[in-house]
Amino acid sequence: MFYIPLIAFVVIWVGVSGQQALGQPMPPVATQWKQSIERWYRDWDYDGKRILGHVDDDICLWDAATGQLLHRLKDHKERIEKVQFSPDGRHSLSSSWISPGPMTDVKSKDTRTILWDLETGQSKQVLPGQVAGEFSPDGTRIITFSETKDGTSFDAVAVWDVLAGRELVKVKLDRSAEPKFNRLHFSPDGTRFVNINGRSAVLYDSSDGRELGRVSFINGIHRYTSTGSLAYFDLVREMGRGKISHFDIASGRSLRSFEQYLDGFLDGAWTHDGRKFAGFPFDGAIKIWHCESGTAITGAQGRRFHQHFVIVSPDNSRLAATWGGGPVGNKEVDPEFGLYDMQTGAEIAVIGRSKTGRLVGFSPDSKTILVEGSKFEIYNSVDGKGIRSLTVEPVANP
Repeated sequence: MFYIPLIAFVVIWVGVSGQQALGQPMPPVATQWKQSIERWYRDWDYDGKRILGHVDDDICLWDAATGQLLHRLKDHKERIEKVQFSPDGRHSLSSSWISPGPMTDVKSKDTRTILWDLETGQSKQVLPGQVAGEFSPDGTRIITFSETKDGTSFDAVAVWDVLAGRELVKVKLDRSAEPKFNRLHFSPDGTRFVNINGRSAVLYDSSDGRELGRVSFINGIHRYTSTGSLAYFDLVREMGRGKISHFDIASGRSLRSFEQYLDGFLDGAWTHDGRKFAGFPFDGAIKIWHCESGTAITGAQGRRFHQHFVIVSPDNSRLAATWGGGPVGNKEVDPEFGLYDMQTGAEIAVIGRSKTGRLVGFSPDSKTILVEGSKFEIYNSVDGKGIRSLTVEPVANP
């Protein structure tokens, strides 16, 4: 058996006034990088042809063209925390774990990660006490958070050989961690990994676990980018001001930063290369900052209520945001999601969804986007038009 550590790289940008301090040019962008396929709900994944998710504690694989159940994988015995396709699509990983609530001392009874062969529907490795981060860019390794012996917290991360099930590296963390989705990532070339813990991002060598550098930052919207840097947006600043910054984690050096006025700012998202940040104000037009020049463009009018989730397509061309599905003030806001052009900020489409409908995200080629609910809804990300609606029957395999 082997452990899988979650590893996170983050890129820091923060926005505050019109001053600019722009530094070294950004490094080249990795052409293939699993983290660019962004999922807010990590218990679902979508490769454009298949849908990977779960029914109760069972992992399910569906055909995205027909809704046919291809496999129902039975081995977990607790809530599914994470699923992910491998880069080549032949395998997947899944993790079960239940976190204690703020007022309870509930302990997970089945914390583990399983590696699945999606051609046969059989498990290949079972890793007790691990909650998965992600596959390496070449698919040969995975990283996990490792649970303490008493099962009360996670105090280490580990790198594993996928097929051999052998632990390659284990790193003790400075402090206990919660295995959240955005806390552990491989670097774009797979030679390093980052753990985001508390208010610091720590970079490690993935071959021997040596610490290579760290950056401290304020709590805000961060991303470890496909250029290997940390982008950070600080949205809690005095007088409605914020700061966008970009850091080299190994040296701790600031690559560039600039300030912007952010009155009523609510939420936003980075492109995967860290070159742009799109922000949603509470009552105003969408802003898209070009972080190398420090300039911004104004896009479509935003919604007058909080966006739940904001994600960027893998090719950095589209932005998706969800809102509604609950009361805002004295009225109920319909659940919807919007598609926007990341070049211009223009609105492409606003699409209704059910209250139970969750935005899974874009396909790896960025051409479609999936919403999970009582039915699977697949839309064209270029124009927002519906492609197909799938009713799935999660029956057991024969």
